[in-house]
Amino acid sequence: MTENEQSDAAWAGTDSAIGKLIEKECDSILQAYRAKPALVQEHVGIEREILLGGYGHRQIFELVQNGADAIHESGGPGTIHVILSEHALYCANEGQSITQDGVRAMLMAFMSPKRGDAIGRFGLGFKSVLAVTDCPHFYSRSGSFRFDSEWSRQRIQGVLPCPPAETPVLRLAQALDPRTAAAEDAILAGLMVWAASVVKLPIRNGGAERISQDMDDFPPEFLLFSPHVRSLKLEDRAARGERTVVMAPERQHFIRLSMEGQDSVWAVFNSSVGVETLSEQARQTCQKLFPNRESLPIAWAVPGDRKGRGHFWVFFPTLMEMSLGGILNAPWQTHSDRQDLVDDTLNREIMSNAATLVADNIVSLATQDDPGRVLDFLPARDDTGPLDRFLAEEVYSRLAAKDCVPVFPGGYGLPVNVTLRPDVVLQEEVGRWLNENPNAEPAGFCHPSVETRERRARTERMGCRKTGVREWLEAVAKAATAEASIRAITLADAILTAERWRHEDDIKQSAFVLTASGRLVAPNTEELFLDIPAGEQAGVEFVHPGILEHETACRILRERFKFQPHTPAGRFRAFLGALRGARTCGNWEMFWQLAGDLNDQEAETLIRELCPQLRICVRTLSNRFESIRKTLLPGDVIPLDEVDLDKDVAIDMAYHERTLDLVKKLGAVDKPQSDVKTDEDD
Repeated sequence: MTENEQSDAAWAGTDSAIGKLIEKECDSILQAYRAKPALVQEHVGIEREILLGGYGHRQIFELVQNGADAIHESGGPGTIHVILSEHALYCANEGQSITQDGVRAMLMAFMSPKRGDAIGRFGLGFKSVLAVTDCPHFYSRSGSFRFDSEWSRQRIQGVLPCPPAETPVLRLAQALDPRTAAAEDAILAGLMVWAASVVKLPIRNGGAERISQDMDDFPPEFLLFSPHVRSLKLEDRAARGERTVVMAPERQHFIRLSMEGQDSVWAVFNSSVGVETLSEQARQTCQKLFPNRESLPIAWAVPGDRKGRGHFWVFFPTLMEMSLGGILNAPWQTHSDRQDLVDDTLNREIMSNAATLVADNIVSLATQDDPGRVLDFLPARDDTGPLDRFLAEEVYSRLAAKDCVPVFPGGYGLPVNVTLRPDVVLQEEVGRWLNENPNAEPAGFCHPSVETRERRARTERMGCRKTGVREWLEAVAKAATAEASIRAITLADAILTAERWRHEDDIKQSAFVLTASGRLVAPNTEELFLDIPAGEQAGVEFVHPGILEHETACRILRERFKFQPHTPAGRFRAFLGALRGARTCGNWEMFWQLAGDLNDQEAETLIRELCPQLRICVRTLSNRFESIRKTLLPGDVIPLDEVDLDKDVAIDMAYHERTLDLVKKLGAVDKPQSDVKTDEDD
């Protein structure tokens, strides 16, 4: 036998069990109309409501969906082929041929035989074909039949005493001989060679253009939720366009979709909700919507890269977006337009289970080069409404109890145990330091790939703790080695370069500079010096020699922090450096002691250079430091033999013996000067 002869032999004729059932059901329906004519208008209303509701423009979706269910029922895998010609739309599929229960469902409205994780719900979807045709044909190897609006009208009007103006189309069917039909239709004959079922819709005038657009817009991601469909071919012969979508498993949870030379890899995670686990209220709703189901399937599909918001799907896309990345597919309860989810207990309980699915699988999205990418797919704060907000809260609630935040050098940590660096890490200079020093921090810090503004916000929402600059610097230096201290010094320099105005005070209080004695201290230039001199230096700390050997760290200490060598000039420069910009000094004893170690000219130069605004104070005979403008040297006004009478004004010459010339250079006089401003004049 030829292939065509073998195909013909496999297709049952009008005398099949399906054909006999069609005849029996038609007689039964006509008897019901005769007994209760009002049923006619009720059935007309149902068909009209379907077209006006969410099914009116879903012909391609519904036909492909029914084909996918047939493949699933057979155990798959299988192929679906949609063809649009100038006069008809065809949808052929491998898989299970139609059953008697399937025929009854097509003749009724709410009698879908689909169970388990099949896509359909009420068997309503097929009736959407009435938007484009008056006489749909259904060919299956188990039996074939057609509907015809004019034929149905005549049959129904023939049994009623008062013929109605309108009659339903999809209540009465005629058995067909598939061989005769194939002989008259080459496209149908070609599909019957391999298919188990073929739907043919002769299209009314004007319908082909919209169907052509629907084929162009058909989302290839449909196959992600129908793994039993090996390939889907959408062929528009009227417009000479063709798309073939092929799905191929990559590795566990990962699927490659190929279409027109373009490949995309998706991660798909699946779970289900047992109906018996639902609350009483949700279970009652579920049993009304899905009376035959024991569980509800949930799938989360994630693209290789997040692009914008995610979407809720009911096996096909809705118009409802979500802040979670990817596609969240489930048998959601929708409004009549099938485009928006109902905010009810059932949907919220499905979402709670979906949140668990997300939390259980999020780390599977990491790559070796970018473990932090798992955070890109988590909900952002710009939710799309109450349901999306609820989903986001559920997701983050579950993530808080999961090891899901990437940590360095590898693995994942519980959010509460993972530390985020301060916000300054987002600045270019600090980010560069982090990339150049991957091993600088102790365990507990997040992986550097987490450090983007969006990713940090999501980890904080999970419960990660953000540290401050001081804690970060001290953590980097914690090992108390020269190498660790050098890293901390270069980090401090990067932070000050990026945001000195915000963090200078914190850095000055941070203990990250290693001393020669092995202690970590703050960068206090009054107490810590460079260049260890020979001999005993009691009470003085010096920078560790290992740091001094590091050119960059040594330069940062000198130029950024103004560290000085332990020389008289160095000590005084360090002291004045700490006063830079100040108008007063808290330790005049130290000021004059250090100044006395220098010659007058050198000391004056340093004061003028580093502290030009400093209001100099000198010690008086009353042992108090007073402004130099309010004091006088012994002389004509305060004779030497009468200084005891003006102790609050007279400068203590003995105390300033080593710095007397400097005191004079800084403005001390022996009698009031008319052109000298007082402190009150400033």
